Amino acid sequence: MTEHPDIAALTQLMAPTFGVDEAMDWTSVEERLGIALPSDYKAFMSVYGGGGIDGVLDVFLPLHQDGIQWEPDAIEDRVSSGQGTWESTPAQRRPDVDPAHILPWGTTVGPDLLCWITTDPDPDRWPVLVCGRSADWTLFDCGMARFLLRIFTADLAACPLSDASLWGDPSPGFVHWREQQIRWKAGRDPFTNEPDPYADAFPR
Repeated sequence: MTEHPDIAALTQLMAPTFGVDEAMDWTSVEERLGIALPSDYKAFMSVYGGGGIDGVLDVFLPLHQDGIQWEPDAIEDRVSSGQGTWESTPAQRRPDVDPAHILPWGTTVGPDLLCWITTDPDPDRWPVLVCGRSADWTLFDCGMARFLLRIFTADLAACPLSDASLWGDPSPGFVHWREQQIRWKAGRDPFTNEPDPYADAFPR
């Protein structure tokens, strides 16, 4: 896959040291999901894979996978989350979009649901929708990789996430979901890799 410019920019801030290429057969993935996916998301999966950023924001895998200790989030398993969140949110707090076109790709500890609006037939033109659990829903006219860049560089009018830990963070840390679970099983913090007396003490 040709290097995506937004992913190239992202790697300058967020080192892919603990990323893993998910090596997806995208034709099969998209057939299973019943929808094409944006090129920046596919590039993200080839450089970073599914996983978390500083324990604050998780980027979903496209399809379900069994985990070592817990099952990582996947778009396939969360398709209905956007519509369900929409239905439970007061009308004055959400934009006028068809909930059938809300497709989740990530979540935060806020907790917020990070989604695409899939109305446009070209997935590379899908905007990002932050479905805030403690704030209004907000629409951004950019893809998921550019959205992450704008969070890390504070290039928005205000932080749209309920937890502002990543806002303006010049060096956020990504850890692949499998590496997180290996660390947890070994009694270490999934993100810092420091000994954690609570790691693996309780099932997740």
